[in-house]
Amino acid sequence: MDTRVLDAVGFIGQYFADVEDESFEQDDLNDALVDQGFSSTEIKEAFRWIEEKTLAEGLSRKRSLETQLSPSLRVLSRIEAMKITPEAHGVIIGLHTRGVIDQLTVEEIIERAMALSGPEVSPRSIRRIAALTVFARMQAEWREWLQSSTTVLQ
Repeated sequence: MDTRVLDAVGFIGQYFADVEDESFEQDDLNDALVDQGFSSTEIKEAFRWIEEKTLAEGLSRKRSLETQLSPSLRVLSRIEAMKITPEAHGVIIGLHTRGVIDQLTVEEIIERAMALSGPEVSPRSIRRIAALTVFARMQAEWREWLQSSTTVLQ
């Protein structure tokens, strides 16, 4: 792994740590990365690394079919269905069904997708939103863990 790509991943993590509100614009994040001197290839590789580390870990967790409960199915409202393509909604359902994301994360992904500019959201955009959402949650959990009084680091 190229150190510049890891620097870009770190910058993305810091970006999420600094963002006050829950919504973010991917274009703003991309612009900030370019302003820091990262190439488009390094940015793509950083996002790919985040997707692999956040979404692939959840996919690799296999649960027994006997003990697995069927997750609820989120139906999109008319307005959401006009913006989120059926294929993109399928990506969300697939991640939720496999246990990669919980219902709260599903809602957060849909909310972020609705906040994007443009007429519709593609499966690729949904995968990126999902990876960034899971990554942001992981960052928050790591921060909480590091700040807790039970850690070895204090």
